[in-house]
Amino acid sequence: MSLLLSCCAGFCDAVSYFSGGKIFASHMTGNIITFVYDILHFKDSIDWMKLVAVPVFLIGGMFAGYFSSKTASRNSLLNLLFVIFCFIASVGFFNLYIHNRFLTLLIKACPFLLVFCMGMQGAFSRLENKVSLGTTIAMTGNMTQFSLDLEGLFMRTIGSLAHVKNEFLLILSFFVGALVGGIGSHYVGFVSVLVPAIIMLYLSCNYGTVEKGQPDQPTTTPIS
Repeated sequence: MSLLLSCCAGFCDAVSYFSGGKIFASHMTGNIITFVYDILHFKDSIDWMKLVAVPVFLIGGMFAGYFSSKTASRNSLLNLLFVIFCFIASVGFFNLYIHNRFLTLLIKACPFLLVFCMGMQGAFSRLENKVSLGTTIAMTGNMTQFSLDLEGLFMRTIGSLAHVKNEFLLILSFFVGALVGGIGSHYVGFVSVLVPAIIMLYLSCNYGTVEKGQPDQPTTTPIS
């Protein structure tokens, strides 16, 4: 599960950046840095949308916590993410053939919907930590832990090969997702978000059948 979620985050980050005005969907520190860069270089048009993405991400996480507390099944958030991703892909598809003011507004909202979704996904990783190897949206923390475990493994002090392997796979899956997302965004724009939608549907069908408070099933293995 964690590998697919990490791949989904990389994919959405690339799509929102290339098709959504250089806004990162999951990398909030990136949005803050690029916003500060615009200010310090006295750009004529400062993109305030990069700063708006931060509270949108926070709202997504807060909503996920509230929504999860009101539902019994752990796949509820995955189903909701599937619906939102399908909506974004549909807007992108119609925008390829129909051009009007309403669709233009929806397209401008799509990167923020992706930011909202990544806030939800990040909260899901925290809430369902038994089926997650760690954070699946921003790789900075995983990279740090990977370096520490790698050093511990080399020095034979702390860390294990299994931890190093899992962290490496998380980082690699994010990279693969970003690469595929960048290619998809280049050719079909937001229509490519159909790929994360399929991922969420798959995860919901295969990992979301256990009710909260019930024992985990064998399917939730560390490197699934």
